[in-house]
Amino acid sequence: MNFLIVTHGHLASGLLSAVEVILGPQKQAQALDLYLDQESLTQKFAQAQKQWLYPDQPLLVLTDLFGGSVNQALLKLVDLKQTLILTGVNLPLVLELLTTPAEQLTSDQIRTIVATNHQQIMVVNDLLQVASAGDDFGEDEDDSISTN
Repeated sequence: MNFLIVTHGHLASGLLSAVEVILGPQKQAQALDLYLDQESLTQKFAQAQKQWLYPDQPLLVLTDLFGGSVNQALLKLVDLKQTLILTGVNLPLVLELLTTPAEQLTSDQIRTIVATNHQQIMVVNDLLQVASAGDDFGEDEDDSISTN
């Protein structure tokens, strides 16, 4: 399976860079940063296609915003019979997708991974169990976060 991260700005290359720091090089994955230069998504997508590691296999596209210009443009470019588009991309999602063996990445398994990764977005403070009052995360009346 080929992986393509496509986002506004440098988010796509930043995510792929973070993934490669953790997992090492990911030859099956590419990043397309959009709206940074005059090159269109169509041009960047065509270049990416030439470099796919598995040209005869399905494509998994990860985007940043549902309904955004990236998604709208991709819908015109890809064959939806051979492509699955996921939106709301984040680092835990990319890591899990890239570490799941390719033969296990069925449509159902990808949907399960997406559902599981919804749970990765949380307010950490709500998860902490404070042992004693007066801790940095203690039960103060003022819930504001200090920047000092």
